[in-house]
Amino acid sequence: MKLATLKKVAPLAFRTQRIECPELFDHVAAMAAKQGVECPVNSSDCYFIIRELAAAQVDKFSADLLDENQKVDYGKAIGGARAKFVAACLVDDDGKPLYTTQEQVRQFGELMPNKVMQKLLDACNELNGRGKEGDDPVEVAEGN
Repeated sequence: MKLATLKKVAPLAFRTQRIECPELFDHVAAMAAKQGVECPVNSSDCYFIIRELAAAQVDKFSADLLDENQKVDYGKAIGGARAKFVAACLVDDDGKPLYTTQEQVRQFGELMPNKVMQKLLDACNELNGRGKEGDDPVEVAEGN
């Protein structure tokens, strides 16, 4: 395919997927009940939309976790490796990225329950072709 043609079709080529997340609703509802307040969301509000990333984005993300010997650098990997990858995949209903700053990504990682983060990571890995066992530097680095 010619580069000019590829540039025209590239915006259309990336798939998105809606991930229903009742685990998040359960978590929020339990926390609201514990605090004696009304749950601020409905179960139908608890979903995420993930998008497929360009190959160069996935490669860069994976490479950022490796040292000069192509081994996982645990110092680089600790502190939100899952959140960084998932946040890069999350988009709104119009396909625009939800989190665009490092601070937003850090807060996302700190506020998201682990069970929900893992579900999103699994979905993002699968959508981006990173689902092979032992093939994912994020999961290796975080001990999954």
